[in-house]
Amino acid sequence: IIKQGGMYLAATSEGIWEHFIDKRKRALLFQYFPETAIKFPWVGSLKFEELDAYDVNHAKHLVDLISNNSEVTGLSCCFKSDDSNDCVKVFRDGLKENTSLKSLAINNSGLRDSAVIDIAELLRVNSTLELIFLLDNKDIGDTA
Repeated sequence: IIKQGGMYLAATSEGIWEHFIDKRKRALLFQYFPETAIKFPWVGSLKFEELDAYDVNHAKHLVDLISNNSEVTGLSCCFKSDDSNDCVKVFRDGLKENTSLKSLAINNSGLRDSAVIDIAELLRVNSTLELIFLLDNKDIGDTA
């Protein structure tokens, strides 16, 4: 799917996307072709959990994806450890006015205390987010 992914997406209609491409394949296509994949409709709770696959560029596209798809209510993702704290800053800045995302999980990404402080900032201005999960981020200390 990846080798032919660009052509695959270029020839895909919204109907095919919605009815024949499962969530796992969508996540895989997003991993390699985020600019194209975000143009299709997304709904529900999304999982982008391939370890060490997602970086700041993906975080920016995820914000765009969530902002342009009001039916996305949940996001679970893992980021590359080197980029994870910068990814949280992208979420902090990009999701302030979002009114559809109810849950956010950033697991197993090497987050540090500064990322938790950024998430707290986001929660101060976004009343829609109800659940935050930061599982298996071993660098989060007592300061956070």
